[in-house]
Amino acid sequence: MSVQEVLRLWEELDKLAHPYLAPIETERHYQEALDFMAELWDVVVDDPNSPYGSLLGILSDRLNDYENSRHAVPEATPQQVLSYLIEEKGVTQKEIEEATGIYQSNLSQILSGKRKLTTEQVKQLAEYFKVNPTALL
Repeated sequence: MSVQEVLRLWEELDKLAHPYLAPIETERHYQEALDFMAELWDVVVDDPNSPYGSLLGILSDRLNDYENSRHAVPEATPQQVLSYLIEEKGVTQKEIEEATGIYQSNLSQILSGKRKLTTEQVKQLAEYFKVNPTALL
C-alpha cells in the first residue's frame, strides 16, 4: 500500500472516528469517550486477537492523558484500587464472590499481590463496582 493510499484512508477514518482518535479536551468529550470505551471493551474482552484492540489502546491512552491532566490521581496498583473499592462499598470478599463468581480465595491472593487480575476478572469487578475497567489495570 502506498503512502498516498494510507493518507486517503486515514482522511476517511478521521472523518468518521475523529472524536475517538483526537485528544480529549472537554468533560463532555471525556464522558462520550468513556461510554464508547465501555461498549468497545465488551467487544474486545472476549477476543484477545480482536482487530479492535489497537483502537481500544488509542482510546485508553486518550482517556488516561485527559485524566492525568485534569484529574490527577496518585498511582495505585490494581490491588490498592480493589482494596479501596471494597472498603468504600463496605462489602466482604464473600459478597463479591457471590456477585461476580470470582472465588474468595482468588480475591484474597489478588489483594495480597500473589495473583494478578485476569481480563475477565477486571470486567466482572468493573461491572460490580461500576468503575471504568482501566481503574483496575
